[in-house]
Amino acid sequence: MNNLLASNIKTKRLERGYKQEVLALECNMTQPNISHIEKGKVKPSVKGIKKIAKVFGITPEELKYGVKIEHKNEINPNYQSKNNIESSQRFYEEIEKRQPHPVN
Repeated sequence: MNNLLASNIKTKRLERGYKQEVLALECNMTQPNISHIEKGKVKPSVKGIKKIAKVFGITPEELKYGVKIEHKNEINPNYQSKNNIESSQRFYEEIEKRQPHPVN
């Protein structure tokens, strides 16, 4: 499970002073669903990630990786193709595996 995404969602929600119920309402989700996402028990869909990011006023990439990415090729600048994001996602998955995850 993507613990970095879960942690980022919870952090952004708390930074804005939102309760899970508020975020759920804004994203057309349920509070238990938000809770499961934040605990890393459920991975939100791409559409769900986009909704949550929009509520926070950030990009989906910023929500997933914790950094603002202006252009898709910035995810992995050493990769030549702008269209092949899969390689970039694997790149960040490897980084994520190496980072310690906070204990909640």
